[in-house]
Parts: sequence; C-alpha cells; structure tokens
Amino acid sequence: MPYQPKSVFATLPRTQRGMPLIINGDPKGQNILYCNGNSVIIRNVENPGISDVYTQHSVEATAARYAPSGYYIASGDASGKIRIWDTTQKEHILKYEYQPISGKIKDIVWSPDSKRIAVCGEGREKFGHVFLWDSGSSVGEITGHSKFINAIDYRPVRPFRVVTAGEDRNVGWFEGPPFRYKTAMQGHTRFVNIVRFSPDGELVCTGGADGQAFLYNGKTAEKVTSLGGDKAHSGGIYCLSWSPDSRQVLTASGDKTCKMWDVETNSVVTEFKMGSQVDDQQVSCLWQGSNILSVSLSGYINYLDVNNPDKPLRVIRGQQKNLTALSTSADRSTIYAGSFTGRISYWNVESGEVDLVSGQAHTNCINTIQATPDKVYSLGLDKSFKIIQAATNEFDAQSLNIPDRDPSGLAVGRDGLAVITTNLDVLVARDGTKVSSLSVDYEPVCVAFHPSEPEVAVGGKNSKVYVYTVNGDTLSAKTTLSVGEQITVIAYSPDGKSVAITSGKSIVVFDAANYQEKKRLVFHSARVMSLDWSQDSSQIVSGSIDTSIIVWDPVKGERIEMIKGAHPLSIVSGVCWINDKQFASCGHDCCIRIWEQA
Repeated sequence: MPYQPKSVFATLPRTQRGMPLIINGDPKGQNILYCNGNSVIIRNVENPGISDVYTQHSVEATAARYAPSGYYIASGDASGKIRIWDTTQKEHILKYEYQPISGKIKDIVWSPDSKRIAVCGEGREKFGHVFLWDSGSSVGEITGHSKFINAIDYRPVRPFRVVTAGEDRNVGWFEGPPFRYKTAMQGHTRFVNIVRFSPDGELVCTGGADGQAFLYNGKTAEKVTSLGGDKAHSGGIYCLSWSPDSRQVLTASGDKTCKMWDVETNSVVTEFKMGSQVDDQQVSCLWQGSNILSVSLSGYINYLDVNNPDKPLRVIRGQQKNLTALSTSADRSTIYAGSFTGRISYWNVESGEVDLVSGQAHTNCINTIQATPDKVYSLGLDKSFKIIQAATNEFDAQSLNIPDRDPSGLAVGRDGLAVITTNLDVLVARDGTKVSSLSVDYEPVCVAFHPSEPEVAVGGKNSKVYVYTVNGDTLSAKTTLSVGEQITVIAYSPDGKSVAITSGKSIVVFDAANYQEKKRLVFHSARVMSLDWSQDSSQIVSGSIDTSIIVWDPVKGERIEMIKGAHPLSIVSGVCWINDKQFASCGHDCCIRIWEQA
C-alpha cells in the first residue's frame, strides 16, 4: 500500500535582524500566512499544529497574501516572480505566474474585488507594479521612489488609492486605476518599513526605522497626526496592523515592545513588553480576528493578551532554520528535531503541538539525536554532548565538551553507555562523563549500537565499517567490513539480525551474526543521508540528497514505495518510524512531515 502525507509540522517565519517581516491572514480569520525558505506556510490560528505548505517556488519565497475572496493566494519570491495558486485544492494548483519586477518581492496586496494585484520590492528598472490578476496587464505605474519599496497597500473602498513605503524615507501616494503617482508624504527620517490603510479606508498609518508612526487621511493624503507625538517607539517600527473596527492600530518595534494605539485619542491603550534579549525584538504583528499576534526576532509567534500585557496567552515556538537530525521518543509519542542553529524542539505526534527543549542549548548544528526511555542524547558541532531529561524536556546542566575535535556521530546503548565519533578518535561516555577513548588510524563519521549484543559498528571516511566488542567501558576490534562508497549512516535492525549501512547512493544490508552481505538496495539518485528500521524489522525507510524518500523491503531487496520530492528542493536529512505504518521525515525546508500507509 502506498504511503501518503498525513500532516505537516510547520516551520516558524524566517526572520532577519534589522529587517521587517510581513505576515498576513485569510479573510475569515482562520489562518496566518508567512514564508520561510522556498516555502509558503498556511497555519491555523486556533490550532497551530494544523498547517499546510506550498513548495513550488524555485527560489526563496519572500511575501504572500490571500485574495479577499479567499480562493487564491499570490506569493512572490527573491527573483521577482509572482505565483497565483488555488487555496481550495490540496494540490494548490497554479493559476498564473508573472514577473512584475526584476528583483526581490517584499510585499503584495490585492484589490478589494480580487481582480488587481499590486507588488513592490527590489526591482532594477522599477520597484513596484499594479496588474490584472488574470492577464498580467498593467493597470498602473509605481514610480516616484529612488530606492527600494518595503511595503504597499490598496485602499479597500472607493475612491481607490495605492500607498507605498520606501527606503528613500518617502510614502508614495497613487490615484487610479490606472494608478499614477500623485505625491509623496514626507516626515520619516529613516527607512519607511510598513504602510497600511485602515479597514474602513479612512486612515493610512506608516511606520519607520526612526520609531515614528504617522496617520494620514485615506482619501486626501493629508497628515492627521504622529502617534505618540515625537516618537511612537524608542526603536524602529517594523510592522503594524489595524483592528477590524479601524479604531485601534498595533505597532511592533525593535525596542522589544508592541503597542496598541487608540487613533482617535492618539494614546497607548496597551503596551506589550516582550522581554529584554535581542531575540525579543518584535519584527511583525497581525490583528487576525480576535487574535492579536506578534513575531519575535527568534521567530516565535506570540498571542498577545490585552488583559495581561506582560505575558502572552501562548507562544508558538519551534524551528526556523534547516533541520539536521530527527528522532522519536522511546514510546513514539514525541518527535525530537535538531536544527542548524542548535535548537532542539519536540512535537506531539498526535496534536502537532511544539516546544523547545529548555536549558542551556547547543550553539551550533545538531549532528545526532537519540532517545532512550528516560533520556534523550544530542551531539552538536559546538563540540558538546548533552543529555535531556525526557520527563521534563530540559537539558542537564552538565555536558561533555569535546575540545580540539569535530564530533560526527553518536550511539547510545541500553545501559546508557554512549559512543561518540570524532574526526580523531572514538570516545566512550557514561552519564555525560568521558570514561575512555580509542585512537584509530581512520576518520570515523558515524556509529551504531547492536540492540542486544555488546557490539558497536563505526563507519569510517575510508568507506569501511569497523565492528568493536564492548568490554565494560572500553572497545576492542572484532571485524572490518568494506561497503565500497562513502558512509553516512549505520543502523542495526531492532531484532538484531541485520545491519544497514549507507554506501553512497545505495544501502547495503549485512547479516549481523556473521557480517556477510545479504542485499544491496539501489534506487536513490544521490547520496543517502538518513535511514531507519521499522519496529518489526520488516522495512527500512531512507532519505537522500535527491529530495526523495524510499521505503524498502530489506529481505527481498525491493523498493516498496518511492516518494519523489518528499521535501521539495530540500535534502531529506532525517527519517524515523513512528509505528509500522507511519514514519516522520525532516529536511532543509525546516518542516517535519508525517507519512502514513494508505
């Protein structure tokens, strides 16, 4: 039976210090919309564990916006392309594709009737354009700016207007359609990061890197007031969002606060203080129905509470950079994932709820994660080996530092004995403390423990596997295997009868009793980066640089299922079985996908 996608555990928005981030929502107030890498993420507001991912951009996706009708989404990328795709079908069928400007798209807006689209960004000949959604025909020229345009908005009621926020410190005013440059609204002393019409179209609010926010008349462009008098925030304003009734506006700032303003009295209704760390800078916000959201520089999505502004109602944590390691808890109810940045997050398999392991985290890429019933072990390129208590999902205060070496692989036995491979030797640790080391004349790259025998297999960069007998806390050589090509992963079957070893594009299965080759599994078109045995030892799942996942029958040496483009345009960096009919995968698209046998 074929394996089908069951669910996606989505990444957080990709953020960058000093740069504004724009997130949007659907007209019904049910979903939020943002970009990360080549993906556009659709995420349920009430239950963020429910999400969908659009993956058809060939370069970094940078902006996305729902049509007011709710039937289509327009998303833009770093090359200046706009893709308009269907939201009602699971396949998200592409309707149209255009190239309105020649550089990065920064913002997109639809006309109220869902017939026109205005875009802006980092073009060369021009920095913005307005066109018909179904033909691409121009319905206006976005001119008048001498530098890139950061944001654009369309007046939701007649007479229609388009406003733009530029890095030349000006706010452009366009009348139409067809839209023509009318005037520039001046006042900001640094980049203008955001501009938005109120839902009733009566006012326009702008926010800049100078910490100022101005209100203008939505019909005439006349300046009404400056929020807060001199400055609205002590840091730059990166985003703003209006309340549905147009009476209040929310601003998000680099001063680590969000403020809710009453526009009639020009006063702060609520100030949300989000923390004191650099990662607590607020780079985006969205007023989505009854939910008031902000995004921190860390990528965390905060649900703001007007009744308790010092503590959000909830915070959606997780990952926002490439995922590099994957494992399930011993009871298979939780998925652990490590990232390029050193974060380790854990997802509830059923609900999709996510949080980060607390405590002193790794500071560099996670190599390996392995779980036992009471502990989870991790190895990172920050040259540290850490232990997580499974009951609390918290790092132990003590960790094993591995100076002057580059750690590469980790395996943990049933009694908690850990074997760590580095570029120089093989280390043995117990309870986070080094107890012995083994000097070798090859460069180790990966390691695996036999599930029932006192044996470990270490893969070398020389395409050989060295099997050692475990004697207490030391290792002694037993036998050597040659697999032919570069090794990335070694995995024993749970029943202890076989061991699978990646060999370039193929997987070689050996008999674990005598280490004789049994089967060679060949079908990937690029190097295999991850593999795992099912709990009943009847199947192997593998992930590759070729973006595909293959499920194998290791006894017959046959392919059961091949999922091409499982993580589109992304290395499949981790796979692990949840049960005999479900497995999880992760990749450099920062998402975790759950696959289920139909």
